Amino acid sequence: MPDVYALLQEWEQPAINTLVTVLNESGIATDEDRLGLSSTMIEGWTDDCSRLLYERGYIGGEIRIGAKFFPESGAIYAVYDSASYELSEVIRHLEQINANAKQ
Repeated sequence: MPDVYALLQEWEQPAINTLVTVLNESGIATDEDRLGLSSTMIEGWTDDCSRLLYERGYIGGEIRIGAKFFPESGAIYAVYDSASYELSEVIRHLEQINANAKQ
């Protein structure tokens, strides 16, 4: 498992800013959003990763991770604002991403 905190520290400031903006505005970011987050990064997410986003301007609730495996396309992973989403809502969001990818 990679050191996700170290990877995030290496990101260019605009990339971190984009991730923070997405989480502040929508409350969720996935490995399908082309933000630079990989499934492996989300799997290895730690409190240090969340702290880094708070330091860079994230203002939401505790960041949690969620995922769902789809037999036909593989897993989709998300980091999300737990003050904005319940896990069941995150799963529905991931299901919608998967459905849209099939179209």
